[in-house]
Amino acid sequence: MGDRDQTKRSESYSLKYSNDKSLVDGSSAVQITGNQNGYQASTTLVDIYNVRYIKIQSTASTDFCLRIELCGEAQMPAPVDELQITPSDTSARVTWVIHEKTVSSLITKYYIYLNGQSQPHVVSRAEDGTQIVIPGLKPYTVYTVGIETVDGALQRSRRVSKTFNTDQAAPSGPPSHVRFTYWGKNRLDVSWNAPDTKFWNGVLTRYLLCYANQTRARRPRCRFIRSGTRLQGTIYNLQPTTKYFVTVSAGTKVGYGNKSLEISKITSG
Repeated sequence: MGDRDQTKRSESYSLKYSNDKSLVDGSSAVQITGNQNGYQASTTLVDIYNVRYIKIQSTASTDFCLRIELCGEAQMPAPVDELQITPSDTSARVTWVIHEKTVSSLITKYYIYLNGQSQPHVVSRAEDGTQIVIPGLKPYTVYTVGIETVDGALQRSRRVSKTFNTDQAAPSGPPSHVRFTYWGKNRLDVSWNAPDTKFWNGVLTRYLLCYANQTRARRPRCRFIRSGTRLQGTIYNLQPTTKYFVTVSAGTKVGYGNKSLEISKITSG
């Protein structure tokens, strides 16, 4: 380092560097050997990463001419690692790990894709770290989450994806077409159709057949009916010439959903 007449040279210089221009002055200085021997090159090896801005000053605080050659390797953001998903019935907690700076450019944000959507959800590394919660999911549904890391130059890593199932929930709709197929002196036979599949929220395993001798009873009697090909149940030991009100609700392993519309029938005398 020096000018043509070798009058503007220094024994050493300080180098500061940063990925963010505003942080250059606040970064730690690295000492660089100056050229005090004519036009012989002075070489200083520095082991630094994620550099976009460099500032060089003479340690003697003098003017100087500079001819400098910088050699390095362009870095790309490394993909996330150890992608983990913990689902509930309507949300999923997503966590991941990022690589050390020696094998990646400086990651500033993440692009999160749900089921391959074209527009990603942008997550800030500074604000959210390495985890997010995805709300508003449908129970018992298959989803795929993909993550791309992004650096300050908007370079993207390859996308890392993982598929998961949300948990089951109670059905969100009632059985339909509930009807009486037989009525006698002490007995009522009831049949029904399963809820629309979009309301199942899981695997239907049972039904709850409830009845009372008054409408909208707070504590009706109920029978558990296992789910099968024939959706029907029989209520026994009823009083003759008595009006009974009946509802049916579907259930998964989590619980029961909404009751069907109430139907009624008077037993025979």
